[in-house]
Amino acid sequence: MTLREFLSEGWYGISIFCGAICGVGAVYSEAAPVLALVGILVIGIGIYVPTLTIAFMYFGIATDVGGMIGIDVLGLPLTISKLGVLLALFCYLVNTVMRGKSLFRFNWLLFSLVMVVASMTASVAVSGMPGPAFRFIMGVAMLTVMVALIDSGVEKAHLPDLVKFMAFMIILLGLWAVLNRHTAVIFRLDHAWQERNTGTFGDPNFWALFLVVSCPIMVASLVEEDTWTARGLLLGVLVCYPLLVVGSYSRAGLLGMLVTGPGIAFLLRKHWQMVLVVVVMIIPLIPFVVNVDAAILRYGTLFNPGQEAELGHASLSERTMLLYAGIDLIKAHPITGIGVGMFPTYASYVTAGGVWKVAHNTYITIWVEQGLIGVVTHLFLFANILYTGYRGAWHGPTPYYRAISVGFLVGMAGAALMALTLNVMDFSPIYYCMGIGLIAESTTRRAPEHVHLQPVLEVR
Repeated sequence: MTLREFLSEGWYGISIFCGAICGVGAVYSEAAPVLALVGILVIGIGIYVPTLTIAFMYFGIATDVGGMIGIDVLGLPLTISKLGVLLALFCYLVNTVMRGKSLFRFNWLLFSLVMVVASMTASVAVSGMPGPAFRFIMGVAMLTVMVALIDSGVEKAHLPDLVKFMAFMIILLGLWAVLNRHTAVIFRLDHAWQERNTGTFGDPNFWALFLVVSCPIMVASLVEEDTWTARGLLLGVLVCYPLLVVGSYSRAGLLGMLVTGPGIAFLLRKHWQMVLVVVVMIIPLIPFVVNVDAAILRYGTLFNPGQEAELGHASLSERTMLLYAGIDLIKAHPITGIGVGMFPTYASYVTAGGVWKVAHNTYITIWVEQGLIGVVTHLFLFANILYTGYRGAWHGPTPYYRAISVGFLVGMAGAALMALTLNVMDFSPIYYCMGIGLIAESTTRRAPEHVHLQPVLEVR
């Protein structure tokens, strides 16, 4: 067995080991030398197996969204997630030179992402206010590179193990989130939902979005594998997904999960026995993860918005005010927009200081800040997301890749709904899942006999 064959077979376990070391180092600052050694190890192995560094990107995204772990270089914050992208890019570039293969594959989804970055840049040129926009645009540009890296850098044979690593992270982080949540019994019942499960994101809504966009792809991949490892991870994901979303008390997250429900049910249509096992496992766990009374109060405001004000909260009324501010700004600047990152400033003017926040609505934000040009480029992006999922789901060469594409579409549908109440244009897990969707779609561009899966993967 050659070195590359050994690394190709063992990268999954190595990546978990490196991730565990990095997690320990994140807690103890004196472990920095250990992190440096692990980084060197990851680079050395990642040059031979780029999928390892792409898995490391997911580790960074899942554990460092708040940017709490990282270093400053030339005044720019390089967090674990950003370093993961740069590390994967370096290893992939070296790998392409060693193997003499093309750098990136052209596809319409990537092209539409480039057009989105261009429309953002154009809006800044019109507004003349580059300060608030620079980091945001650079972030979206880096995420576009990440999508290209995942599409071109992950070998088809490694995709099942990459998804297993993602599932392992979800279960591990979910367990950590439950064990580290503060108890809500010290609060009055009408304030209990303030003790919401935020996971590693520090925000319950984005934690729920992370689960909504990621879990359907995991279910799709794991359900097509007939191994004990896959079955165990699938069971863990199916138990964690609803419990963690409901435990976040995110109204948008609950609706997003309900949107993904039919798609996940379709993927599990031949595994009803596992569904029964999941239900039996979830019921006794509910009191340990969710304050049921607080959840009923929180989600009850979806049907009775006035109840929120009675309980001393103003989230829905504030977002209504932001919506009306956005509509006024669209009327005032319909074509060119006001520039990326400028919504809070302009909203404070049109509401006479009533609100000074982001729009909490991706679609309003796009039109207000980027004008009709941004609306057109994002519609082009949405169309290509649908096209990518459709091609993979209908023309994939095997049931495995077709299932992955279905999971990709299901997760994107849930994210699209949640985008009505959140700004998700730079939410990195969405882009990571775009890359996985492109991997499945890319199998339709070649003859089935050239698509290879690992021997341990039995596709029915």
